[in-house]
Amino acid sequence: GQSQLSLLLAHAAAHRWGRPAQVLAVDRDVTRVQRAERRAHALGLSHAVVQRRSEIGQLGRWEDEHAAAFPPRDGAAAPPGPPHLAVALHACDTASDDALAQAVRARSLLIACAPCCHAQLARRWSELPDRLVQLHPLRTIHTVPHLRSETAAHVTDAMRVALLRAAGYRVAASEFVAPEHTPKNRLLLAGRLRAGVPATRAAQEEGLAEYVALKSATGGAGIALEGLLGSVGIRT
Repeated sequence: GQSQLSLLLAHAAAHRWGRPAQVLAVDRDVTRVQRAERRAHALGLSHAVVQRRSEIGQLGRWEDEHAAAFPPRDGAAAPPGPPHLAVALHACDTASDDALAQAVRARSLLIACAPCCHAQLARRWSELPDRLVQLHPLRTIHTVPHLRSETAAHVTDAMRVALLRAAGYRVAASEFVAPEHTPKNRLLLAGRLRAGVPATRAAQEEGLAEYVALKSATGGAGIALEGLLGSVGIRT
C-alpha cells in the first residue's frame, strides 16, 4: 500500500545486480504516486522509475507506455522489446487479472503476481441458478459463504495458472512469505516459453483444456482473465 516495490526493484537492479533497469510503476492513487516520486528523487532513482497514475486495465500498449515514460533522447530509438519482468503485488481482485493480461499482451519474459481479494468467482458462484446448485457436487461449498469465499480464492488462482499456460507460459505457484506476515502470500511465477514450437503449442492446448475442465467442474463460472486474454487469441 506504499508503492515502494518499484523503488526496491530499481535500486536492486542498479546496486545489487549491476544491471540498471527502467521501471514503469502503476498506481491509481495520486497520493501514493506523488509520495513514490518524492522518494525516487531522494534516492537518485528518478531516471530509472517513472510513476504512472492509472487503473491497470486502462494502460495502453506496452510500446506506447514505454515511449511516453522513457522518451528516446535522439528521437529515433528502436521500439523496446518485451519487458523482462512484470510484477503485480496485491492488486485487488480482478486488478490482478488486468495485470496478468497486460503482461501477456506485452509478451513479458517473466511474470510475478501475488493476487489479493479474490471476490469475483465467489460472487459468480453465489449467483448460480438454484436448480444447478441443488444438484451440483459442490453444493455445500456454493451455499456456505465462508467455504465459498475460501474455495473460490484457490480455484481462481488455479484458473489463472491454467490460462497463463494456455497463453504460452510455464507457471508455478508457491508461498512467498510466511502466513503470519500476510494471509495473501501466494505468488504466481510465469516464464514465457519459446513461441511456435510443437512442445509450446501442446502445453498451450493442455492449459486451455485444464481451464475449461476446471470451470465446468466447479459450476460453469469463469474469471475475468478469460475474457481479457481473448485479444491474444485465447478462446474457451
